[in-house]
Amino acid sequence: INTISELVEFIKLAVSNNWKNAAVITNDFQIPRAQKMYELMYEDPDFILKENPERNKVEEALRRFKNNGGKISFVEAEKILPLRSPRYSKLIEAVKQTDAYKKRIEVEKQALKQLNDRTYRIYWQPS
Repeated sequence: INTISELVEFIKLAVSNNWKNAAVITNDFQIPRAQKMYELMYEDPDFILKENPERNKVEEALRRFKNNGGKISFVEAEKILPLRSPRYSKLIEAVKQTDAYKKRIEVEKQALKQLNDRTYRIYWQPS
């Protein structure tokens, strides 16, 4: 499953449980892209939802969530894990020094730019 599909399923879950506030916990580098995807569901559904085979159901869930006063917060997993155990701080810092992590940061920046430019390719996965 991918980020956009996860967001849609999360919103459906929030609606079905009548949640007004919900939090998405993810990596710090993914938050700007995930937030932008969420914003675009409301701001530019023709771009973000155009190829979703269940677009009408998704838009209805978004309407219900918004009308219910629903809000999503995006929370950095890197801030939560050390609260569970201090050992995670060292692990997180070690990962941030790797080439793979640095490459991922660049990929995320490019993806955010593509979302802003509306050139990002959305792949919908069946729920």
